[in-house]
Amino acid sequence: MSMRTRRAVTAGCALLVVALAGCGTDTSNSPADGGADGRAVPVVLPGTPDNAVPSVFGHTRGSAGLLLAEQGLDVRFGEQVSCAPAGRPVGTEPAAGTAVSPGDAVTVLLSYQAATTDCAGDFRQPWLFVDFATGRGPSPRFADEVNLFVDGVRTATVSGADAARGGWGEGSALDILRRGSEQVLRVGDTYRMPELQVIAGTPPDTWCGVARPQELADREALTLSVAFAETATKTRCPARVALYDTAGAIDAVVAWSESARGSRPEPVPDVVGLSLAQARDDVTAAGYPSLLEELETCHPRRGVVEQAPTQRAVDEDGDDDPSWYGAVTLVVEVPHTVRDCDRLDAAAHGFLRFARGGPPPAWAPEVQQLLGHALWDTVAASAADDPATWALCSTGSPEDCAVSPLLVAARDGEVETDEFSDVTRFPDGETCELIDLGGLPSGLLVERQIVLYPAELQSCDDDWSIWLWIDEGGRITTVNLLVPEA
Repeated sequence: MSMRTRRAVTAGCALLVVALAGCGTDTSNSPADGGADGRAVPVVLPGTPDNAVPSVFGHTRGSAGLLLAEQGLDVRFGEQVSCAPAGRPVGTEPAAGTAVSPGDAVTVLLSYQAATTDCAGDFRQPWLFVDFATGRGPSPRFADEVNLFVDGVRTATVSGADAARGGWGEGSALDILRRGSEQVLRVGDTYRMPELQVIAGTPPDTWCGVARPQELADREALTLSVAFAETATKTRCPARVALYDTAGAIDAVVAWSESARGSRPEPVPDVVGLSLAQARDDVTAAGYPSLLEELETCHPRRGVVEQAPTQRAVDEDGDDDPSWYGAVTLVVEVPHTVRDCDRLDAAAHGFLRFARGGPPPAWAPEVQQLLGHALWDTVAASAADDPATWALCSTGSPEDCAVSPLLVAARDGEVETDEFSDVTRFPDGETCELIDLGGLPSGLLVERQIVLYPAELQSCDDDWSIWLWIDEGGRITTVNLLVPEA
């Protein structure tokens, strides 16, 4: 029996937000002429025309209302489901760029989350920095000393108190975010506001053709981009700022200007099996942020055990836009901090030995028998010693019952153990479904659980798993059998 941990991971919204912006710029005020295929060419402008509804991106409720009132508009407020912090302006009715006259009514749409709104990550801290940059909010928390970089060059080192006062100067990170927040995208006769995109992880070696400052090494950061999602704008460098912090205090701010040279990333490298240092170097060198995820396990393997996404996943998911502009998550395994791995291993070995003709394992005074997560019976330790007790059939004799964790575990083939079954072993990309008759009884702690399952599958018909729980003394308290649905 081998001990191995493998679980499928996914990337995207779980990392806050997938960044879709690339690099390069076109901020001309020329009309959005049609391209070679006759479609309108998106053009980034410094703002909406006069006598039009302005963009409220980057505004607070108060500043958005004042902005519209100054144009003589009748300001109203409504709501729109969004993952932006509640009460933040996320749009207008009519939309930005619509021609209006003084006295016309414009409704500012404020963000709210419904009961079913599924948001990944907390955007309050990113928006706090944007508001600070635009002069519409208080300062975030800064370290005693803050290093400022623009396009890979250190432009200043200031005290935390000076950083908190703002006014970092023209071309600074604050200025870049402020100007980016005012921009709009014109596509034909329509205007679109930018969006705030956030990526957590080590920024790539080069972004927008600018190298990451060497003194920041491979530290992880929170990178904010004020960008547009349209593919046609991905050859421009958006307003982008990476915030580095220590214990929640920002100690370095790295900014990219629109004048930075554009570049597109290379394919996502395959780094599973490499050391973390080498994997991070390969990912960031290819032009992607890298994000570390530590997976606690009883038997850590060396190096990167999983990554998300792979280039294959990007190709399969990107029908219209095959490029990936988010972070690549690197999963490494670390020793468990809450599980009694030695006793869990001993219980798993003992149960498998019993199933294959050996002596009984150590049972708790009472043992719960579960089938498909539902309670089947509770037996005394003395009864659990009898293999016939493990026949989970409602009719017929124990000898004729094939639904038994002992019979299942006694099959030929290698058995693995882990906290969860290894879904990556499913054959031909199938999803193997096992019987589920209801929720688990209360009181079963995940840190005292271990799962046995076949190491390899020819088909889903061969799949099964046996879940064991132990008490503080390492005795088996509960056995849960899962087999394929009939």
